[in-house]
Amino acid sequence: MTGRIRGGGTVFLGLYFLLPLLFTALYFVGNLYSFTALFELYNLSIITGALAYILFMGQFLLSARLRFIERFLPQDKLLSFHGTMGMVLGGLILIHFIIKYISILSYSGPGLQSSLGFAALLIFILLMPAALLVLQGRAGKRIKSMPYARAKTGHNLFALAGLLTVVHVYLASSTGTMTLKLVTLGWGALCLSAYVWHKLIRPRKAAELVLERVKELSPEVNSFRFRSIGQLPRRSPGQFGYFSFVSEKPGREEHPFTVASPPDDEVEIIVKKSGDFTSEMPNVPVSTRVLFDGPYGHFHPAAMRPGTPLYCIAGGIGITPFLSMIRDGKLREKHPIRLIWSVQKVRDLDAAREIIDLSGKGEVDLRIHYTNQGPEGEQHRFGRIDLESLAEMIPEEDRKNATVFICGPKGFGRSMRRTLRSLGVPGSAVKEEKFSW
Repeated sequence: MTGRIRGGGTVFLGLYFLLPLLFTALYFVGNLYSFTALFELYNLSIITGALAYILFMGQFLLSARLRFIERFLPQDKLLSFHGTMGMVLGGLILIHFIIKYISILSYSGPGLQSSLGFAALLIFILLMPAALLVLQGRAGKRIKSMPYARAKTGHNLFALAGLLTVVHVYLASSTGTMTLKLVTLGWGALCLSAYVWHKLIRPRKAAELVLERVKELSPEVNSFRFRSIGQLPRRSPGQFGYFSFVSEKPGREEHPFTVASPPDDEVEIIVKKSGDFTSEMPNVPVSTRVLFDGPYGHFHPAAMRPGTPLYCIAGGIGITPFLSMIRDGKLREKHPIRLIWSVQKVRDLDAAREIIDLSGKGEVDLRIHYTNQGPEGEQHRFGRIDLESLAEMIPEEDRKNATVFICGPKGFGRSMRRTLRSLGVPGSAVKEEKFSW
């Protein structure tokens, strides 16, 4: 769910950035005699170090899937922000080290406090490429990156860097007052506790499922249906969860998938083969135990007024969250559903044949665009979704107040948002979920 950050999300981010500024200001209370003194090397090292400390430790808080944060920012926005802050941190930490070396280390030599900071820096430098290229999906097609599972395991070493950083900041000569020491330890303990909860306690609270059926929908797409053991958490159509297979293959690491079934049904996901993990999933034996952590996300129409049309734009496998919405009879009663779907070939329709059936019954207003080959007919178009097709889908009188949901591969949403904007649909009215973060 990308797009603009609204309401509570903006307030949350404002407070999040205010925190390191307040922490940095604590270092200079009673010690700063002029504004220009801020630009002295020693004070610059304090500023960059204090900012880096608060933001680095905050990374553990952002990635812990805490429900109170999810209320303000959905997981995909959080993880995207998490990756962006990682790059910002890299710059801050490097600047801090350079200034520190010029102002202090080159004269006095390293001690325990600086050695701990240097060790944390080395861990950060070693892990950052895998974090950005693999976990954040920033690697280009020409870059042969390490397997996701290995990168994920290595990513956990950031916790060691965090622990070293807490001690490094605590021992710093500039952290001299008891107030600063308590704030330093308190923030570090809070953030590392969130990490421990995320890794050790949260998995024990995950819902248990059993793989009941694997069905091939096309050569590249499979449906996985699960039977729940016990009560499932309440979810809204369009939300997703993290799935972990308790088996050797495809591996026990968690992966996010959108739930394609309606809220009152058992969990079903539809997965396209796009990597080692998803390619191995169809070989998982039936009756395999699966852990489900969710639901997450704000990609659902719960806040919409009854009777307002639900405009949906899907690209390829991005049809999955809309399947969950369309399958929900109560939702169809509340909102007329208008769906425009871009697929490559006719065989891609096998993943959601029931949408066409519902369209034939008049329960869904459907338009299908084929970028490769497709049949003739009133519902079918050849070529990509363009300005004309979206103008036909969303009447001019509805565009100022429409709510539009977009889901598809990388670049698809950007193109659709640009086209919607040219039609007069406000950016704040567009909700997007990406299948890669």
